[in-house]
Amino acid sequence: MKTSASGDDVAPEAARKVLREFEKNGQSVDAALVTWSPETLRKILAEDLPDAQVIVVSNREPYIHNEDKNGDVELVVPASGLVSALEPITRACAGTWIAYGGGSADRQVVDNDDRVQVPPENPSYALRRVWLTEDEYQGYYLGFAN
Repeated sequence: MKTSASGDDVAPEAARKVLREFEKNGQSVDAALVTWSPETLRKILAEDLPDAQVIVVSNREPYIHNEDKNGDVELVVPASGLVSALEPITRACAGTWIAYGGGSADRQVVDNDDRVQVPPENPSYALRRVWLTEDEYQGYYLGFAN
């Protein structure tokens, strides 16, 4: 136990200091003690943002559909920090992920609104694909993005 020069226990003051820091930064003490799970996230969104939807707009799609050499559609999950961070949140909140559909079979698996429900083993959110012309693709990847 850490004590002050006068021999008093400094733990209560240290705890009060931490609590003041949370309050100063607009965080509640309860927020620091939350055990995060999909259910916790859904509950907080429902209580604090009742009409909100989780929408991710990115170039990177969380699932890519490609045609293999036999003409069958195979599913690829890209290695991506963005996907790793946001896909579980989108899944937990039944959100929508909007992304460029760049897979060779991406157009084959979407509905009339260019959506596919994902993940395939337990669909819980919509992947809305956006199509780019070759000029748009080249202009973005070889121009704007560089």
